[in-house]
Amino acid sequence: MPTPMLSRAFDDARVAQAEQHANPLHDFDRDVGRAVLQGAALAMRDVVEDRSDKVFRYVSAPTGSGKSCSAAAVIAAATLVIPEFTCAYVVQTVRQVDETGVLIRELVGDNGVTVWTNAHNAKLDEEERALAMEEHGTLHMPSSYQGDLKTAKVIVVTHALWKREMVNGVDKGVRCCNGKRRSVIFVDEHPDLTRIIERTPGDITKLRDRIYQVDPDHGYIPVLETIIERTDEAFKSTGMTYSPAELISCLDAYEFYDLPSMRPYVDRGVTEATARAQASDMEETCRFIVAAAKGCVFISRSQYPTLVAYEFEFEPGPGHVLLDATADLTGMTGMMAGMEKVPVQDVDFSNLEVFHLEQPKQFKRVDKVLKLQKTTEQYAAWIKEQVLANTEAGDDVLVVSHKGLLTHGYLPRTEDPEHPVDWQGRTVNIIHWGVGIGSNKYKAKTVVFLFGEFWKPRKVAIADSSAWRDRPPTKTFLAKASQAVLTGDVLTANDGNVLRWSKQLACRGRVRNIDAGGKCGEMKLYTSMDFDRLIQHLDALFPGCHPPTCIIPEEPVRLKKVDRLCRLLASTSRGVLWSDEIAKETGVEARHLSRTVLTKPKIKRTMERYGWTLVSAKDLGEPGKRKALARLAA
Repeated sequence: MPTPMLSRAFDDARVAQAEQHANPLHDFDRDVGRAVLQGAALAMRDVVEDRSDKVFRYVSAPTGSGKSCSAAAVIAAATLVIPEFTCAYVVQTVRQVDETGVLIRELVGDNGVTVWTNAHNAKLDEEERALAMEEHGTLHMPSSYQGDLKTAKVIVVTHALWKREMVNGVDKGVRCCNGKRRSVIFVDEHPDLTRIIERTPGDITKLRDRIYQVDPDHGYIPVLETIIERTDEAFKSTGMTYSPAELISCLDAYEFYDLPSMRPYVDRGVTEATARAQASDMEETCRFIVAAAKGCVFISRSQYPTLVAYEFEFEPGPGHVLLDATADLTGMTGMMAGMEKVPVQDVDFSNLEVFHLEQPKQFKRVDKVLKLQKTTEQYAAWIKEQVLANTEAGDDVLVVSHKGLLTHGYLPRTEDPEHPVDWQGRTVNIIHWGVGIGSNKYKAKTVVFLFGEFWKPRKVAIADSSAWRDRPPTKTFLAKASQAVLTGDVLTANDGNVLRWSKQLACRGRVRNIDAGGKCGEMKLYTSMDFDRLIQHLDALFPGCHPPTCIIPEEPVRLKKVDRLCRLLASTSRGVLWSDEIAKETGVEARHLSRTVLTKPKIKRTMERYGWTLVSAKDLGEPGKRKALARLAA
């Protein structure tokens, strides 16, 4: 627990923030603040006790609940009452580094916080600084030298620098100050800790040939010959979509562990840019070899064969606090050892109305849709049609779609709320999956549309789940990962990424405006995510939200019988559905209704969500032996 002195200083800092921002504190704000303070106090104790087994104390307070303000208040309070206190605040982007620096500076003064990024680098000349401003917008925090981080008591840096320090094992001043472990390190948002490296036999051969041209007797040559032989065998083999690959032992690869510079082996006479690219490519192959030697490698036969290795050099040490609204969704907190949750109050999402849009079959595989101009134009037209059909003139709308639609101009790129597009009287901003986490600039949006889902390749889920469990991918594990229907850890990692992005971008709109009682702002969310996934995880995504309203398209979408029954249960206003009616409307035969209901998990989930139960005619006071689905009384 935090000391009484630290708690009082924290409360004072939160009051000062509220006055500065003209935003009064409420009970919900205080509850979130206490959770952040508790997490920081536990992390500081972990540092004192050198508890390296404690990877993260994590606070999954909801988006818009003031986690960043609370962390800044912790920093200000601890700086005031603990003379030896030092801290790092780690965020994802340059823009967030600058904004977080300003937030902390408001409480600790101009000299109380140091920020460093490539755009806040004191070594930049005027032209380079102007380019940084052009890319990231106006930056308000002063520049510094990277070396200043090692002595600065409070710093703000990016995830990239924090991870690079761990991977390279070189003190950059992120986790230590003056050579001593920092008191606490706040990590804002889910960090991507697994790094994938894909290689083919040709990449290994290219490395061998370049080294051979310079030094035919180099010690790498026989090792590379062995790897080439084994990669060739792996590529010629057949079997599951994903299979183990034994390429090299740790002993044989020991010379690669220092990750030497490959600059001496680039082609002669090439430009500086080409030389850097060749050296970087060869060094990447060396990293692949090191990861493979540790067992972190498998072969993927999805689409085309490739060898997939992954790095997971994650040894953060004690003192870390993860601030992430979706920490409970991703799978990392459940699989990785040393993750301990700090309890915090949930937001009540009862003010959120959720609507499910049925994505037409021809648009299900967006990666294929975007390959052809005709189908891309059709998809963009369908998106605009859905927005217009489900909103009214005057609505303030945020649309989230896939990057390819914006990159090539099929939908207008209107990320700036100050410069929206007008769609028949609707104020519309459009962003793409993969950006926007942490942004507060869409908080006035009353309607949010999420088109599709943000998928990563399955090999990423395999690498993530293997790394989080600290277990190399075995044949049994990869056999499960090769199945059409995922189960276990790979499913958790795969779905976790989809759920994280869906919640994060849904919560860019007015739901992030949380009132004194912890209730979200009023907003409508339209999503075309997989219906069963939405039903299954609704409570985790939006606690307290009412069941989604299914919008049935005028032109029926081809669905399986079970899925048609799910949509019927979610959309009808009738209180009783007789088996013959169900058969006529969904194709589920009357005589099979009981078996379907009892054996299909997605049917059971939908019935539970919408309050249906299986009954007999007798239960309803009717003659005969028919079965029916009846809606339970509220």
